[in-house]
Amino acid sequence: MTDPERVAALDALYAELPSLECRGLCWHSCGPIDMSDTERQRIAERGVTIPRYDRATAERYQTTGTVSPCPALGPFKTCGVHDVRPMICRLWGSTETMRCPFGCRPSRELTEAEGYALLERSRQVGGTEDAPAIDAYLAELARDPALQPVLRRYMQGDASVEPQLIEALRRVTGAGPGAPTRKAKGKKRRR
Repeated sequence: MTDPERVAALDALYAELPSLECRGLCWHSCGPIDMSDTERQRIAERGVTIPRYDRATAERYQTTGTVSPCPALGPFKTCGVHDVRPMICRLWGSTETMRCPFGCRPSRELTEAEGYALLERSRQVGGTEDAPAIDAYLAELARDPALQPVLRRYMQGDASVEPQLIEALRRVTGAGPGAPTRKAKGKKRRR
């Protein structure tokens, strides 16, 4: 897919979201987030670099309970890239697990599963640096009732749960400590 085709596909995906009249009071929730490469590029074209969650961000959140504010916020705490904001920002206030604490209500509230599905589709359409299979693994994690609260906290901005998610990804991908041993397909062990 070309860049213009990806942008058009993302815009079509965004059009599927319920409408939400935002009062602009949730700026304190804006910080480092994950998004597709195309979404990140669109924002960068506006002169704004949104940092990714990294270990330092997770540790800062864990010790202080805060993250750096989003660099797209202007002096009056409004989003300077609102028209090209990524899917995760568009889901804020529209999903049952990311309800707006200031009373903004969507025309239809999305379920948690719908929110994850839309995030996955935005990553597929917009491309990611991650291995292509990561989307399937994230979908698998989202189906695990034990991990749903952890994913919910991550989606709500709690970067401190990132180590738990990384460990869970290692288990489902079969990589790293704590992962179940997977046998190579089609190969037999010789004795």
